[in-house]
Amino acid sequence: MKSEDISALIYYRIQRAEESLKAAEIMLERNMLSFAMNRI
Repeated sequence: MKSEDISALIYYRIQRAEESLKAAEIMLERNMLSFAMNRI
């Protein structure tokens, strides 16, 4: 795998992790605990 491909993959996974964390925070604030746990 090329260095550029690895960097793109890392960036993609970081973005997805940040989105999942934000979704979990929103669900936790709304007392949707089982959904928040699935996101975490």
